Amino acid sequence: MESWVYYAVLAAVFIAIRDVFGKRISQRYSFVQYLGYASVIVAVCTWIYIFAADVKMKPLNMEYLGLILIRLLIVYIIIEPSLYFCINNCKNLGEASAIINMNVLFAFIISCYLYNTPVDISKLFGILLVIGGSYFIVQ
Repeated sequence: MESWVYYAVLAAVFIAIRDVFGKRISQRYSFVQYLGYASVIVAVCTWIYIFAADVKMKPLNMEYLGLILIRLLIVYIIIEPSLYFCINNCKNLGEASAIINMNVLFAFIISCYLYNTPVDISKLFGILLVIGGSYFIVQ
């Protein structure tokens, strides 16, 4: 098994834990309150790590600054609020996660287009399984 698979499984487990914690947090704090606290904690911890590990920061060029800003806007204006309100309003986190995790379909399609990777019958079958599985979980 390739090494990235272990990281993917680890991420999947902790994403589930994150969602359970997120459900509880969303019942106490508004999205902006949560985002404010989370952003400060992440920024402080990141800079502590950078100084403690003596990480050498590369100069930031304008092209990548633009990409970073666009990514941050997508994450903090679209993704995070969508996840927050989805988790806050759902009855079953598993059903919400089944729909949210269909992002694999979009990532697959976009990466096939960008990297010109071939699509064979087994990959199409996998896509149908993801769609079908999500349908049955939500029903």
